[in-house]
Amino acid sequence: MNLTYGSLCTGYDGIGMGLGLAGLNLEHLFYAETEPSVSEVLKLEHPEVPNLGDIKTATWPTGHVDILSSGDPCQSISIAGRKEGRNDPRFLWPWVREAYRQTEPDVILLENVANMTSHDGGRTMAERFDNLREDGYAVRWTVVGACAIGAPHHRHRWYAVAEWVGGQTPEAVRIGKAAHCGAPRSGGRTLLPTPSAADGSGGPGVSDKRLGGMNLRTAVTLLPTPCARDGEGRNEGSPEFWQRKYERMPDRIGNGIPLGAAVNLLPTPRACQSERWGRYAEAIALWESITGNPVPEPTMPGPNGGVRLNPALPEWMMGLRPGLLTERMSRNDALKAAGNGVVPLQAAAAWRMLT
Repeated sequence: MNLTYGSLCTGYDGIGMGLGLAGLNLEHLFYAETEPSVSEVLKLEHPEVPNLGDIKTATWPTGHVDILSSGDPCQSISIAGRKEGRNDPRFLWPWVREAYRQTEPDVILLENVANMTSHDGGRTMAERFDNLREDGYAVRWTVVGACAIGAPHHRHRWYAVAEWVGGQTPEAVRIGKAAHCGAPRSGGRTLLPTPSAADGSGGPGVSDKRLGGMNLRTAVTLLPTPCARDGEGRNEGSPEFWQRKYERMPDRIGNGIPLGAAVNLLPTPRACQSERWGRYAEAIALWESITGNPVPEPTMPGPNGGVRLNPALPEWMMGLRPGLLTERMSRNDALKAAGNGVVPLQAAAAWRMLT
């Protein structure tokens, strides 16, 4: 059975990919994306599907859609930004609400940063839940990390599924008392910085948690998450700066270091993979086994004779098909797209948990 699907603030459509991995057969009706580089990817992947552009001015198709997703911008909410909420022009919730009112979806899938739960004392999330209840939707929500499905970085994200029920709409229900994390920051398992729109962070932890039937190994070191700023021409920070910082504060390793700086601190390539990736070797091997794709080289030659972050690494860390971004975009655009995007397997896990 095909389910009609529309997407707002789509990016490269990691949410749609995740729904496919969760077993849904989607008939794509429309996207709404303004970023030129990812819009080109959408056009190549789904040439027959119209891109309606800016959700503030889009004309929505008549009739209802089975599933509507939204990954509206997180900068107004993220701890990496100024957290200005409604005062930030990138705060698009009012237009997301208008879109779902117009398209009348049976189910809405929302994704945003984990800080959604506490932004403005919880009022930002409460407003969304109140709006959805007023409009006849029952909400279930959770926070889940990419690490919980075996990714080599944390990338905790807020997910909510709103299902049309009409009248007598119940209060929103949280699934899980705490974030679903495959590497809690409390003992032995450390992740690489995650690709994200803000600086990623990792930390130590030990876990043997299960999600979607996957038993994760313990004592694994994870990379910093890829972040959108990796593509802003900053060269991800000086590895020498971070080396000196961690020599002074060794307990801080893995907390807040940009991905580009982290990979420049890796050991020199050797024959053995564990020596090549050092403390990250087990996390790398786990994600290779889950995705079936070998890890790419972390760095590439820089313009002035040095090295810089290879965009194929965050593409791989997000669990994307090799070349989806890197064969179609400039280096900086590919880094930004990965940093702003969704891990499809993470979206699939969130969907299963919430439905």
